Amino acid sequence: MQPPELVDKTLELSSEISQLDPKIRLPLVDLAVPLLRQNSAKECQRLCKCVHGLVVATGSLSLWYFVLQLIM
Repeated sequence: MQPPELVDKTLELSSEISQLDPKIRLPLVDLAVPLLRQNSAKECQRLCKCVHGLVVATGSLSLWYFVLQLIM
């Protein structure tokens, strides 16, 4: 189980991302990948769990979340 603050922050980021033009979402992830690679394995697992949690929370796997999970 994730701390409530992390869940709230993740949902807030999800809301912000959903408001972005879909054309720029993938380039933003592409820019973030080098930084994400610097994280420890534990931090990467935590982030993947958050992304999975967003999929579960929305009740459907959109193309965006599918691609994001593949990248992660």
